[in-house]
Parts: sequence; C-alpha cells; structure tokens
Amino acid sequence: RPRPAVPPGAPMAETAPTSDEKARQRADAFFQYGHEAVQKENYGYALDMYANALKLIPRELRYRQAYRGAMRRKLGNDPAK
Repeated sequence: RPRPAVPPGAPMAETAPTSDEKARQRADAFFQYGHEAVQKENYGYALDMYANALKLIPRELRYRQAYRGAMRRKLGNDPAK
C-alpha cells in the first residue's frame, strides 16, 4: 500500500503564487509607486507607473482612474485636454 505524501495532521506547505497573483502583486507595486509620485507632483513618472500597472491588469478601474487623474493634473486640470 502506498504511503501518503504528507502525514496526517502535518501542516501544509504554502503554495507558490500563480502567475495571476504575481501579476497582481507587480501591478499593485506599480500603482503604489505611481501614487507616491503623484504626491510629490512627479506626474510623468506617475503616468509611467500607472501605465505599467495597466499593462499587467488592463481592466482594473482604480488604475485607470489614477492614470486619468494624474494626466489631468499634469495638464493643469483642464478638462478640455
């Protein structure tokens, strides 16, 4: 009879993150860098960071909103631009 791979009652090892989880973590890091850049009024860098986050997870609404907000601030908050 084959032995079980893990003895009963033994703690389970944590699994490695999936590629989707890794993408989410990277996108969140880019988003955070962008947020910090906006606070320092470094809008060009913020836009780059938000764009990187959007490349990883294009449908994330908060990334899109942050990107647009940084763009408007860079352009002097002129809604026509």
